[in-house]
Amino acid sequence: MVDSSAGKIEIGKAIADKFDVTVEGVRVINTLGKIVRFGRSRIQGQRSTQKKAVVTLKKGDTINIFEIK
Repeated sequence: MVDSSAGKIEIGKAIADKFDVTVEGVRVINTLGKIVRFGRSRIQGQRSTQKKAVVTLKKGDTINIFEIK
């Protein structure tokens, strides 16, 4: 998940700087919050909207999130 105001270029630069990899492409997905009903009186509300990014790396580059030592 990324900040809702971030663009593709900003996301790509942030990933490249933080993980020291070469980014080839960034795809962004905006998901609307689901409408739900809460409580006994069934008051209608909405879950938060999210923005997700799928980053394509250069062949051979990897990001190790869970490093096993």
